Amino acid sequence: MGQRYCRHCGDEVQPDDRFCPACGERLDGTREENGWEGGEQNRGYETTASWGTRRGESEYQTERYPQGYSHSNDSARAIAAITHVLALFTWVVGPLVVHIVTDDPFVQRNAANAMNWQIVFAVYLAVSTVLVVVLVGFVLVVLLPILDFALIVLAALKASEGEAWQYPLTPRLF
Repeated sequence: MGQRYCRHCGDEVQPDDRFCPACGERLDGTREENGWEGGEQNRGYETTASWGTRRGESEYQTERYPQGYSHSNDSARAIAAITHVLALFTWVVGPLVVHIVTDDPFVQRNAANAMNWQIVFAVYLAVSTVLVVVLVGFVLVVLLPILDFALIVLAALKASEGEAWQYPLTPRLF
């Protein structure tokens, strides 16, 4: 079997990877979801050296990455994981700075997920504080910070494995 490449960024992926370590894209989509012609199922990777070619295009792709895009997979994963932990101490400010400063799409997606969670967490905490009046909020005021910590640790672990994990019950605001 030949080399495997991510359909989104063209980086080499391992057979057991569920997400691309370079860009964080899911590797088990269909060709239509990824903008490719044809409807057959694939594993999100190409097994030939002609990555990035569509029907009617040249076999060689000259510019796979945007200018200035970092190819260091380990550093992108580390920055993404640190971004989640940073949100624990700086609320939305830390992930917002990381999102603005970086050009890496994987790090940006993780920073956006961290910002989304922190905003929704603040709303959940405000609602539970109001519910203290009816004696229901006491449980939530105690459990929500514990849940916040646990979910941030889980998101950081997922980011270090190369996955852009979305927090549960959190809409995409960014």
